[in-house]
Amino acid sequence: MSDSHPDAPGHAIDPRHARGRRSEHLVRDFLLEQGLQCLHQNWRCRLGEIDLIMRERDAGVIVFVEVRYRASAERGSSLDTVGYRKRARLCRTVRAWLQRHDQGDSPVRIDVVGVEPDKGTAHAAGNGNGNIIVNRGGQTLTWVVNAIEEDG
Repeated sequence: MSDSHPDAPGHAIDPRHARGRRSEHLVRDFLLEQGLQCLHQNWRCRLGEIDLIMRERDAGVIVFVEVRYRASAERGSSLDTVGYRKRARLCRTVRAWLQRHDQGDSPVRIDVVGVEPDKGTAHAAGNGNGNIIVNRGGQTLTWVVNAIEEDG
């Protein structure tokens, strides 16, 4: 029986998968620089996957992070790719993680970080909406804090 998981030894790496993994590492490193602690990366269950699970060191808030990469903004930004179905799946997966890790009473939030080729924006700036925009490794990261409301 073959293992179909993309990270399994001997499995051919899809260029999109590799690009997504690089984006996740870039975002993880950036969030670590911002003082967050990484609890899990690419946590999976039957309901879905959570790219990054972080914790704010001071406040103790568990931060679930969806990383979205888009090579071109022709059909919208990377942040535009988080539609209703993705949000619903992510919320179900967050609830599953909280139950499995006995963290049901912990304060949580769901952030989205969009990753796109560098557009020459400022190295550390806000966009007036409370989003944080930075350049890292030739990519523009747009960090949207509390991007998805978890409705219980």
